[in-house]
Amino acid sequence: MLFSSLSAGEPILPDVEPGDELIYFVIERQAPPFQIERNGFGHRGIVSDIVYRLGLDLGLSITTVSLPFKRMLLEMKKPENRNCLSYGSPIWRLKGNDSVQSDCLLSQPILSVNHSLVTRADSDFSLSSVEELFGQRLITLHGFNYATLMPHFDSGAIQKLDVKNQRAAYKAVMAGRGLGFVTMNLRVAYSFKTGESQRENFELHDLSSIIPSYPVYISHGCGVSAELAGRLDRQYLKLIEQGSIDRIVDRYVSQEL
Repeated sequence: MLFSSLSAGEPILPDVEPGDELIYFVIERQAPPFQIERNGFGHRGIVSDIVYRLGLDLGLSITTVSLPFKRMLLEMKKPENRNCLSYGSPIWRLKGNDSVQSDCLLSQPILSVNHSLVTRADSDFSLSSVEELFGQRLITLHGFNYATLMPHFDSGAIQKLDVKNQRAAYKAVMAGRGLGFVTMNLRVAYSFKTGESQRENFELHDLSSIIPSYPVYISHGCGVSAELAGRLDRQYLKLIEQGSIDRIVDRYVSQEL
């Protein structure tokens, strides 16, 4: 099995025998704890650990490619790069989103995610309905769309500030550049666990009535053969049965919020 890593400026196609070679696309700096990397190297995280375990178990050749989010989506659409792996969700296929990351999914999700609005701990804000966000500015990661919030962003009822990564988002909250950061709870838990942000500085407001919970899956390019897709899925289901997937998830997000 071959694991290799390429930066954005290098060719993407792996130099291996055709058949069981796959490109694994990683989002640069925006995807912890799903994908964790530093300058295109040191790859780990929930999705990365699962992908590499599948590669090991099945004897696959995997070339890892780290790119900015929107550039990654463009590369995934190219016919020569459709033999690939990533992660996605059915909800990301909704209008307004680029669905290439989620068009072909394994049969069972890794987990389901919930969202919170992360505000400063000294804020007196309370949230019971979306209308209480009107006239406010929310902080989001660049390239991330939330279908239930987009109409309010588009109408101007709620303002939006895009930032490049989670560290920048927490800094923006503390600096008062927006009411709070819209993000997944497991991202918050990982940030608190690693010390990227301090729990005592922030308050979490449940967004489940505005952004419903949804599942996240390992995805593969629709160019992956039916035979290989079947092998990936069967081995993935074995890992679920063995408890390996739960152990990988707990490695990154076991801390309670």
